[in-house]
Amino acid sequence: MLGLCLLPLMGRGQTTLATWNFDTSTPVAATTTANVTAQDASFGSGLNTASYSQGKPTTGKAYSNSGWSTSSLDLTDYFEIGLSANSGYTVSLTGIQFDEQRSGTGPANFVVRYSTDNFATFTEAGSGTAAAAFATRTYNGFTLTDVTSVKVRIYGYTAGGAGGTWRFDNVSLSGTVTEIYTTAPKITAPGAVTLAATNAGRASAATAINVKGANLTDPISVVFSPATTQFELSTDNTTWAATATLPPAGGTLYVRTAAAAVEASPGTATLTYTSGSTTATTTLSGTVYPAGTGPCGSSTAIGTVRADIPAQGSYTGTTATITGTVTATFGANKFYVQDATGGIAVFSSNVVSNLGLSVGDVVTVTGTRSRFNGEAQLSPVSCSAKLGSAAAPAPVAYTGGSVNDFLAANEGRLVTFKQVSFTEAGTFQASTNYDFYVCGATTAEARIEPNSSLPGSSIPSTTQQLTGVVGHFISANSNILQLFPRSATDVTAAAEACPTAPPTCGVATFAGSEGLLDIVNWNVEWLGNTAFGPTNEAQQLANVRSVLNSMGADVYMLQEVCSYNPANPTDPTTSFGSLIEGLNASFPGRNYTGECSNRYSYSEVSNPDPMGQRVCFIYRSDQITRESTTPLLTDVVATNYPTGTNTQFWASGRFPFMMVATTNLGGQTARIHLINLHAKSGSAQEDYNRRIYDYGKLYEYLNANHAEDNVYIAGDFNDDMDASIYANQISSVKAFLYADPATTDINAARPSASWRSITKQFSDARCSSTAGYPDFIDHVIVSNEFQNTPSGARPLAHDGTYSYTSVVTVRPSVSTATTSDHYPTATTLSITAPLPVELLSFGAERQPDGGVQLNWTTASEKNNRLFEIQRSADARHFEGIGSQAGRGTTNARTAYRFTDQKPFAGLTYYRLRQVDADGGVNYSRTVSVAAAGQAATLTVSPNPASGFVAVSVAGGTVRALTLRTLQGQVLYTQQGAGRLSVAPLPAGTYLVEVLTGDGQRLHQRLVRQ
Repeated sequence: MLGLCLLPLMGRGQTTLATWNFDTSTPVAATTTANVTAQDASFGSGLNTASYSQGKPTTGKAYSNSGWSTSSLDLTDYFEIGLSANSGYTVSLTGIQFDEQRSGTGPANFVVRYSTDNFATFTEAGSGTAAAAFATRTYNGFTLTDVTSVKVRIYGYTAGGAGGTWRFDNVSLSGTVTEIYTTAPKITAPGAVTLAATNAGRASAATAINVKGANLTDPISVVFSPATTQFELSTDNTTWAATATLPPAGGTLYVRTAAAAVEASPGTATLTYTSGSTTATTTLSGTVYPAGTGPCGSSTAIGTVRADIPAQGSYTGTTATITGTVTATFGANKFYVQDATGGIAVFSSNVVSNLGLSVGDVVTVTGTRSRFNGEAQLSPVSCSAKLGSAAAPAPVAYTGGSVNDFLAANEGRLVTFKQVSFTEAGTFQASTNYDFYVCGATTAEARIEPNSSLPGSSIPSTTQQLTGVVGHFISANSNILQLFPRSATDVTAAAEACPTAPPTCGVATFAGSEGLLDIVNWNVEWLGNTAFGPTNEAQQLANVRSVLNSMGADVYMLQEVCSYNPANPTDPTTSFGSLIEGLNASFPGRNYTGECSNRYSYSEVSNPDPMGQRVCFIYRSDQITRESTTPLLTDVVATNYPTGTNTQFWASGRFPFMMVATTNLGGQTARIHLINLHAKSGSAQEDYNRRIYDYGKLYEYLNANHAEDNVYIAGDFNDDMDASIYANQISSVKAFLYADPATTDINAARPSASWRSITKQFSDARCSSTAGYPDFIDHVIVSNEFQNTPSGARPLAHDGTYSYTSVVTVRPSVSTATTSDHYPTATTLSITAPLPVELLSFGAERQPDGGVQLNWTTASEKNNRLFEIQRSADARHFEGIGSQAGRGTTNARTAYRFTDQKPFAGLTYYRLRQVDADGGVNYSRTVSVAAAGQAATLTVSPNPASGFVAVSVAGGTVRALTLRTLQGQVLYTQQGAGRLSVAPLPAGTYLVEVLTGDGQRLHQRLVRQ
């Protein structure tokens, strides 16, 4: 046996080690397997005129070109290839395969030889007769074992320089690659990795790095050296950080360019792997393009590109560059890409295969605007690149109405139908069209693409949910919109009932219902201001009174009220007092009253206009008990405000106005926080930036202070919920809409875990809430206490919660020109009684041993089978880690305890999944705990304050709360987090002290105004 004498070996596996193909004008570099380096193929000895022939053979083996050709061979001339193993590995060679052809005067025979001894001598491995036509030659007689390098030569040994040609192609060597076993500690990792390109603000697609450890006892620590914010690491492709730890044996490490990377090219960074005194490194590099640009240049919105393509006929126009997320791929040449403005097909040879595209990839493409057989597309493509990945766009759901109109409005987009049935039986066939019924009534057509996974699968006989991209086909006999399912998973059992008709963009009337809570939201356009709005003030007031009286709602949340008497809100000589007077006259059995905010437009300047725009409440005091009213965020220091002027914060002083109240409906009582707002108007860049800032501060305040309250936000948002009125960018209300409140990606995951817009359905239906503007801007947002989530469950709570019965947009019969250019929005709420399991408390505490102890208490239980304890690293994706049996039915207070011995690094989130005896499921709120050694953060808000302040700890729980003077005198103590009233205290500075669940003591000063 030939070979080197080595230590015992490990890790064998038969494979193709290297392949040489010569199908282009320049022979390409060899393709090799891991830890093998291929030497270039060449002709040697006395022959120095090796050439490449473009001619294609007319007989014999058919392939792309004719191979690498040489001529006038001598006995010492040869074709040579070789391999060498990377450091720490060896090669065992078992076979060679190649295609070869000779001309009539070329060599009649050939011989295969190899060498491993510094290539001084070559040993024969086999011989054969050269072929006149291309033929494949295979030899598996090599017995080379565990060598570090080898060369193989093929000699035309009967040649004598008499002329003729000899050609080679598709040459490959097969064998095994083996890692040399050693007892020395070792870390093996790639020397350099180039990451996928991306845009600023978006992390690149993750690249997996295989790190191996041998003979190590300590875990492998992975850090950037020097530290950098341009890249980040993960061991699970979910949680990302600046450092990582792998077990001694190594594992898979994921690396990506961070969303925070801002340079056009972040350059390089070095990953250093350390275990004890053993180290290794990997050099990273990547490219980050400014938002909206990429290797293909600046991008245009897909909706704009589509608008420039004629609706009918064949068309070839100018080029355009787009950037979006891939929604479907069909074969090597065709895919669909989508952004917030629309979707479009892209067709060009091998663009899918060359980029390795799949659904969810973010791509930039430059191509020619065209329409082929009705399909709008970019084709051909002159530039294309992958810019990382994103969450796959959620399909647009059909909600009723004309199916054809729905398809036409979403051509090129990913859509879904909740309930369809197919008209045929059997199996799906490629390149075939199939009719299906939507909701059993309307016919549409699905086309099965040959490159999907559907051909050959059974056509369902039951009602299905059908998803796909919308295509268009025009021929001499048809003009039809089609749905292209992508895979078998796009045809699944229907999980929802057939959708009803889409929401109406306006009902003529609305009347409140006794026993339900009816809330009307309306911008009444400068009501009472003689300088702005409708010019006939008397007519406007009469019209507004008429509309409010016709509705008979329980609560009215009004904006742009300008005539108001703060000393006497019901003063009938003011417009606001006149509205209350009219309601009490129309409903003598009720008792309407109201209040406007003392913070209104420009109220923060030195000379405020008393006729400025106010936000106001009118409500029935006979069934609604007002606890408090307050303008929010008045104590916020607007650092780095977009205008640079703090007095312009929150619509120039028009702060959100909150009323806390208790409602009593049909014997059920619940507490509600009503927030009335009127945001900054305008569709310019500065207006948009101000709204983002304002809404962001409101989001932070509510999450910190009212995370478990029933919160209902309504008003004139001056922005839409699907996309902003500014340049179709992501909505400025994004903090309340997206899973990541800081996202800048309009296609990012929705909705927020804590908030939901119940009026977004009007945005989706392209309704308008004003007489002269196409967008819906008068919205309603509710906290998750109003939602039956997740999976249809109600939240566990000790108090009653609200659910909304309906929401409508009203088109009153009065003239908008003489009343208001906005339309009212009306919501109907009901109160849901407390659940059978009344959860009094739920908390988590870090233990000295690093575990986390969960404690919860119930006031009573009814048919309670069990509690499942769930945890998460991101507050979105939860896993079950244990359970506790419930007490069935009991009215006794019950305490529970569970310990998690393996919390995540950083923050760990926990919640309870409560299961009834009949299978009903309900969920607790989510709590979080910081990792051992990680400091918790104390929040006291508002600060300064004059009334109540909320005290909470991020990354921990509050065990005890103490309020002291600066001299240390204890003024107040309580167990657990909550609210403190500073109203009885004199103005001054105090100290809030918190003892956390894991023993940390946190302090913060509090200023009493």
